Amino acid sequence: MVAPTAAAPSTPHPVSVSPGTLANGHGISGQGVHHWTSADSHAGMVGCLRLLTLGAPFQGAPRLIDKEFTVSHDATLQVADLDAGLIYRLFSGAIAPRPIAWVSTLSSEGHANLAPFSFFNVASVAPPILAFSPLLNGEGGTKDTVANLREVGECIVHIGGEALAEALNTTSASLPRNGDEFEHAGLTKAPLGDLRVPRISEAPIAFGCRLHDILTFGDQPLSGNLVLAEVTVIHADPKVWDGRHVGREALAPIGRMAGSDYIRCTDLFALERPK
Repeated sequence: MVAPTAAAPSTPHPVSVSPGTLANGHGISGQGVHHWTSADSHAGMVGCLRLLTLGAPFQGAPRLIDKEFTVSHDATLQVADLDAGLIYRLFSGAIAPRPIAWVSTLSSEGHANLAPFSFFNVASVAPPILAFSPLLNGEGGTKDTVANLREVGECIVHIGGEALAEALNTTSASLPRNGDEFEHAGLTKAPLGDLRVPRISEAPIAFGCRLHDILTFGDQPLSGNLVLAEVTVIHADPKVWDGRHVGREALAPIGRMAGSDYIRCTDLFALERPK
């Protein structure tokens, strides 16, 4: 184990950060805890953060060792001074809550894969295109979802809701290449239209898609692969969809925050759009 060190003019305050911010699309699998220490400067306006990796590194996650940066009093950060892990933490903490795409794919050999991604949203309505971005893992490796899309060119994007939150989280585990997350999470496979990819039978909403494009942003750890998937068939359970509106209470949608946190959509407010 690496012992934390801190060179600061005043007594540092150690803070523990829960694992769950860099791998598997929306969280980290593995053992270990990242710690940082913070100390105010004599001026009282500048903080110093030091990230240390303690214990075994997370599977597939980059090691953040002794990465020091200074936060200016004017809150301006130069991206060139930050590593990818720090940028990820800022993104995942500030760009929140995020909807979760629960994506099933199929390899050319017929092995099903299922994984959640919270870098996700609507890209277009006409044509109907969804966008999600699986990141390369901490070693620069490609997720099975992207590999399968390149082989078969189909996916199904599910919206699970709170009732399926535990199963969704279970499918973020790092299984072998041909491991079956459906079986691992105790989920049932069902067909959707003429797609080869299986649907999660328990999920109330599912968007069956054919691959439109994949935009790749690099080959270093945490680079994104922006998947544009065109919706061709939809499963909408009448328990949550009345033909016009999705019932919020019936769907009980959840969103992704930073670390291991999720959020419920139970406290809303309305604003009339200006004319």
